[in-house]
Amino acid sequence: MKSKISLFLALALTAFAMVECKKKTEEPEPEPEPTPTAGISTLADLFATNGSPFVNFTVSATAPSTITSNDVTIEFPANAFQTSTSGTVTGNVVISVKTILTKDQIILTGAQANSTNSRLVTTKGCVKLTASQNSQSLRLSPASGTVFVSLPDGPVTPQATKKYYVSKLSVTDSTKVWAMEADTNNVQAVWSPTLSKYVHRAGLDSLKWLNVGKQWDTTGLKVPMVATVNASMFNKNNCAVYISFNGSLTIGAMYEISPGVYRISNMPNGKGVHIVGISVIDGQYYSAIMSTAVSSGTFGLNMQPTSFSTLVTSMKNLP
Repeated sequence: MKSKISLFLALALTAFAMVECKKKTEEPEPEPEPTPTAGISTLADLFATNGSPFVNFTVSATAPSTITSNDVTIEFPANAFQTSTSGTVTGNVVISVKTILTKDQIILTGAQANSTNSRLVTTKGCVKLTASQNSQSLRLSPASGTVFVSLPDGPVTPQATKKYYVSKLSVTDSTKVWAMEADTNNVQAVWSPTLSKYVHRAGLDSLKWLNVGKQWDTTGLKVPMVATVNASMFNKNNCAVYISFNGSLTIGAMYEISPGVYRISNMPNGKGVHIVGISVIDGQYYSAIMSTAVSSGTFGLNMQPTSFSTLVTSMKNLP
């Protein structure tokens, strides 16, 4: 009798374990956190690992085409590209597109708003476009029609914007700033039935980085801002400091003027901002965010260790 009871209990426990195992396997797997490359210790590594990625498309070189990436639409006329020696391009072309439309993307890609005359550009978005064929870089053909880039805005008629270009993004080189080139007319604001909002339709002048936006108004008192970081291990090679304006897609880089000291000039006094510091050293991320108003005082940033996911969340939550 005891053996029968023992057998029954064993079978019952086995069945219970199988049910519990089935329950566990039916539960959805948690989404893994994005993991940066181990050991990264420079801003270049940080931006390459965590910045907006390039998205690749293949189009015909000889026919008109349209591609869309992250709600950014790019229209190509036929024969839009040529080789570096002005040679004709046939067959297929690989188009690589990088789009930057939000504050976290700006910060984690190093696409600061610094422009000429120490002004900042309030942006509707930044786009980098490259074209290649069989690993050979191509350029725009002046003989073809215009390549148009359309950046999304909103349902209300937007304010006028212009095009700004820079050859390379840099939060350490103060000479790499957004500047108007060639076509200085306002960018077209066009209603998009597909997106149910207005878009800024800009004709490309070159394949440099494009920024569609407007420079800040120069009226009112402007003051310099200075920020310091709390440890000597943070420097311009592994640490970036930004000023982010509340309620506006306007983020300027504060450049290192001496070890651990960062500065930006001609900021509108009294405006609400967040000073943001980000760094990575041997794969460990650090950050500091300070809510304040623009003034000529010196602001101390207390950089603290953080996880990558927490860093991204804090960037997304900037007002």
